[in-house]
Amino acid sequence: MNPIRKFFDVLFDYYGPQKWWPCQSGARWEIITGAILTQNTAWTNVEKAIGNLLTAGLMSPEKVLKTSDMELQELIRPAGFFKQKCAYLKAMAAFLLEREVEFEQSCHIFFVFHLLCARPSRTSSRARLIRVFTVFTGTLVNLAISS
Repeated sequence: MNPIRKFFDVLFDYYGPQKWWPCQSGARWEIITGAILTQNTAWTNVEKAIGNLLTAGLMSPEKVLKTSDMELQELIRPAGFFKQKCAYLKAMAAFLLEREVEFEQSCHIFFVFHLLCARPSRTSSRARLIRVFTVFTGTLVNLAISS
């Protein structure tokens, strides 16, 4: 077993689910969306943007990719930096869908830590994930600990 996964399992067994990340469904994509949208804005604005996405039925990576940039930007406008965040949401959606099986078979924290801790020569996923979040590097930490 991977040592990071083992460490996670020990902590999870001892402390249990922390449920500290505020989201309505608890779904991974909603957590990822919140982590992206929360950068440089108040959580109340993120809640408005997520509410807009939920009302529009766009709370999945597949649906985000199929939505026009203009429509997505309008829905996430309350979170600010809506053009950048639209690009980040679409990039992350594409990234996850390309690795759907690996993502679905792992716990979220393990998936992100695996990609971040891997040697660059062993995986191009790590480099691509970091490129997706060049500006919002704090998002990587949020994603890693939001499970």
